[in-house]
Amino acid sequence: MKLLINDLTEREEIERRIPFRTIAVAYDDTPESKAALKRAEEIALASRATIVIFTVAAPPAVVSGAAGYTPAITPEAGAIVTRAVKGVDERLAATGRALSGVPGPAIVEACEEVGADLLVAGSRHYGPVMRVLLGSVSTQLAHKAPCPVLVVPRP
Repeated sequence: MKLLINDLTEREEIERRIPFRTIAVAYDDTPESKAALKRAEEIALASRATIVIFTVAAPPAVVSGAAGYTPAITPEAGAIVTRAVKGVDERLAATGRALSGVPGPAIVEACEEVGADLLVAGSRHYGPVMRVLLGSVSTQLAHKAPCPVLVVPRP
């Protein structure tokens, strides 16, 4: 008979060593975020973790038009999250939340709320000039998230 530390059963010992219970995914329905979700599924299957998908509906940007300034139309975050959750491997317990606000801080706060053990995000690889102009959500997440961040390269 095999004895483990603190009289844990073998299954309990294995589960204790698994670092990820809740994996959060920053998702916006782009090819980059789809690659991040796929990677999160692979990790979740290997570690028996749950997945929480976060989509942020950022405040509408103002763009110039023929009639002056009009708000840009943003996709419905709730519909994006619902489609993403339905597409996750059925063996995984996946949930999703539509958030509002600035993407980086909103996702960081949501990760804190759910106790995420890992955050997975995609990278667009805009390069240094575009990153300065547009900012980088994945860079913000890497610096501010309450858990390790895995940035999946552009597919």
